[in-house]
Amino acid sequence: MKITLTLLCIVLVEQLAYSQSQPSSEPHFAYCVKTKSLTRTKLKNTYPFDRTKKIQLVSFKPDYESGPMKNGTLDSTKFIESKTLRRKDENNLVDILYNYNFDPKVNKDSIVTEAMMCYEPRNAVLFKNNKNEIVAYLEICFECLRHKESEGLLLGEFCQDKYSRLKDFFGQIGIKYGLTELE
Repeated sequence: MKITLTLLCIVLVEQLAYSQSQPSSEPHFAYCVKTKSLTRTKLKNTYPFDRTKKIQLVSFKPDYESGPMKNGTLDSTKFIESKTLRRKDENNLVDILYNYNFDPKVNKDSIVTEAMMCYEPRNAVLFKNNKNEIVAYLEICFECLRHKESEGLLLGEFCQDKYSRLKDFFGQIGIKYGLTELE
């Protein structure tokens, strides 16, 4: 009886040990989850918010040579649309840019992102100081799901949904070019 009970315990322990779920190595699409709860106020002492007086969303025609750049800075004469954000809108933008990231429970090596080789940015987020100078920017190509940020601007991970959330946000603010209009 003792031998039978011992064997039964060994078999049971083996079954329990091998039936533990293993982390999946299956590919996961790069969907976003909310991982933080930062606000504009909480970021006021971090770059670029420590230098930012206002935030603008802009659209521009793609220039295949330099985009809206001129002498290393964005050329505002190339802007088609420009909207200055209110504080509430700034918090919504911060929420999208900083609080949504890859799911921390998913192995980073198994994440699959969609991106195209093209890069024809038509939209940007501009962080401006009290002299109306651009201190930082985020250039976005919604069509190709790619972006470029100015040096030192750390926005978290660009998971797949971040582009669609940003695109919706630009539309809610009133920017059309680069979202629904391309020419």
